Amino acid sequence: MKSEFDIHGTSLEVETGKEGFRQFLEKRLKSFQQEVEDVDMRVSVHFEAPEFDEDAFSDLGAGTQINENEMIYSDGPLKCRVSMEDELQIAAYLDPETWKHYGRMAKKGKERTWNEYYEYFIIRRAIQLPLMWKMQQKGFYPVHASAVEKDGEAYVFTGFGGVGKTTLGLYLAENDYKLMADNLVFLKDGKVYPYPEMLRVTDFTVERTSILEKTGERVFGQEIVETDDKNIASEPTELEKIFLLNRGKFRTSDVENDVDRLLGLADNLQEFHTHHYPSLFSFITDENIVSREQIYRESLEDTKVKNLSYSSFEDVKELIGSDEK
Repeated sequence: MKSEFDIHGTSLEVETGKEGFRQFLEKRLKSFQQEVEDVDMRVSVHFEAPEFDEDAFSDLGAGTQINENEMIYSDGPLKCRVSMEDELQIAAYLDPETWKHYGRMAKKGKERTWNEYYEYFIIRRAIQLPLMWKMQQKGFYPVHASAVEKDGEAYVFTGFGGVGKTTLGLYLAENDYKLMADNLVFLKDGKVYPYPEMLRVTDFTVERTSILEKTGERVFGQEIVETDDKNIASEPTELEKIFLLNRGKFRTSDVENDVDRLLGLADNLQEFHTHHYPSLFSFITDENIVSREQIYRESLEDTKVKNLSYSSFEDVKELIGSDEK
């Protein structure tokens, strides 16, 4: 069974024999699902032990080039073989059946356990990280952030986990904005490219957000929810401001035009840091990744980067529009 997606011009094909994973993936990336012609990245997903010699694999290490255009890498029970000729090809093998696996099944239930494997190992490690690398080749830079759009202007909110990026984005989507992303966006040429995914939120957010509908499914302790398409922005939008988000007693919206600080925050968040195994993909191609710093500086040349400290979501509507544009 094959599923096809187009993520802002990067085409992806995923093949799997496991129906549960196919359904999860298509729900996760439904905004990008469409038929494609020329495939940039092809992923085959196998829920079994890998076909290559595991003893030789463990001797080679977590990420190792094995010939001119091929490498292997591992992450826990996930093992991947990557090759690059006319297209990026990834064969992902997940075989979690250990005593820990059965313990999780007993504690969380079968569906929730497998959903967490799909999300953490297959989507994040075997699909999304290589996808980030492929898109970065094309000049896109991924940012761990939520984003909203209004009147042709995009506002991006980045910060550490738990600061309220998703909840803030959903609150604004209830109040005349459109949600571009709740977890990940792309910057390129001064524009924000949306990356709407399957929404996963806390019970706190579900109870306080009127535009969400529960699905009855959970992953990593969060409820999988849906919202009407009218609340979602799907087109690239001019970047107006980026906010370094934090919760605080005092309401402030200070200008902070230091791009170096934003780059430092990205390093701390480690959403796509250079030491992770996707950076090794450059060794099996003739193409280099466009510099993260170059993309950031080009995208933010005329953009305000600001601190945003708030004590309630009601503060934010006023604060994001404060000061000169």
